[in-house]
Amino acid sequence: MPDRFLTMREFAEHIGKSLSTVYNWKYKGYLPIVRFNKDMVDVESFFEIREGESMTKRSGISVIKRKYKAKDGTVKTYKYKKITVSKTCPIFYDYAKRLIESKVDVKAVTKEKLLTYLDNHLKKFFDKIPADEITRDYLRYVIANCEGRPEEAKQIITNTFAELVWDDYIQKDVSQGLKWPKYDKNGERIVKRKEKQLPTYDELMQFYHYMQTCKKPMTYVVLFMFCAGTSRSETLGLHKSDFNFDECYAVVNKAYTIVKKGTSGLTTTKNKYRDRKVYFPRSIVPILQKGMKSRKGIWFAGDDTGKKPIDPNNFSTRYFSDIGKKLKISVNISTHMARHIYITEAINAGVPPTEVMRQVGHRDLTMIMRVYTHYMAQSKPSQKMSDFMDNMAATVFGQQIDAPTPRPPAPKGHKVISVDFTAKLAKKEVY
Repeated sequence: MPDRFLTMREFAEHIGKSLSTVYNWKYKGYLPIVRFNKDMVDVESFFEIREGESMTKRSGISVIKRKYKAKDGTVKTYKYKKITVSKTCPIFYDYAKRLIESKVDVKAVTKEKLLTYLDNHLKKFFDKIPADEITRDYLRYVIANCEGRPEEAKQIITNTFAELVWDDYIQKDVSQGLKWPKYDKNGERIVKRKEKQLPTYDELMQFYHYMQTCKKPMTYVVLFMFCAGTSRSETLGLHKSDFNFDECYAVVNKAYTIVKKGTSGLTTTKNKYRDRKVYFPRSIVPILQKGMKSRKGIWFAGDDTGKKPIDPNNFSTRYFSDIGKKLKISVNISTHMARHIYITEAINAGVPPTEVMRQVGHRDLTMIMRVYTHYMAQSKPSQKMSDFMDNMAATVFGQQIDAPTPRPPAPKGHKVISVDFTAKLAKKEVY
């Protein structure tokens, strides 16, 4: 057995670690340090297993061989017994409270401040849950719903998890890499991303009217996006053969997008939820057929050569942003805005959110909602969805289409919601 007290360098060589690692342990308070003429490590205390209330039973003893360099320069080997014990993971709140109370290098005022914050704001989240059952998603939930200063919550949670890892209660620190909210001096949360602004009703009607009357060759593509809720890449990736005009749907299973700077290409959709049938109102079928006949090749939105779709950036600029600037619309008109408006107006029209998510290919659902959405994906649009699409088509395409055919009354016992979409839009000033 080596001498009980070793210098930092001797101890590093003794356990096979770098000197910087040993010094890092020292600064974190992990080493039993004894002060003589210089700092010395108490080796016996370092390898000692301390029995605590969380250690329930001894699970094994193993003999470990270590090499060390003696004072005379020779390399020797010694053996020691390492006892492995099984631990019951403590409740996170109890462990965090004991950790704060045991800190000797923290001022009493700071300690009291942290304990008060722990009791007032974090106890309700952690007072009954073992530390090894806490997941990263649960910590995100705590961050989103916890009141008070986030700096103190971050200090308590991250320090507690670091100690739990060091004490071998958990294998992974799930608090690492979390995004914590920032607040200004007035206590207001700093949000980097601005809220998406939509055009007013008058501006949107002005845009629709321009698309109805202008002679650009692909206005039918733009108006289809407003009536179907497809993204730019999904729309440009459609073949003419993907459309079923008898049942009024298009099969979305590919995307045409920018694959690298200056280059566009055909790719798969973002995820499996994007592969779907996108339904559209029957009233726009003649317009879509007329538009597709005017384009060469197999693409729904083919360029002048007919060999490939129109360039995505060119499409966005010519049919959205340039027109928005020309009409002096207060917000930027983009392809994503068409999708955003579709979702907003569908929800406002009373269409079930799960059916809207299925239509646009969203995956932001809980497990139960995913099951329900999977069921909805196998069925045709509901009455509300059909009414909404017909009214949306009448609003967007104006006089170019015939009025939707009146539908038969609903069976007895079913509530019929009348959706006068144009009238609803007219009552609003801002979407």
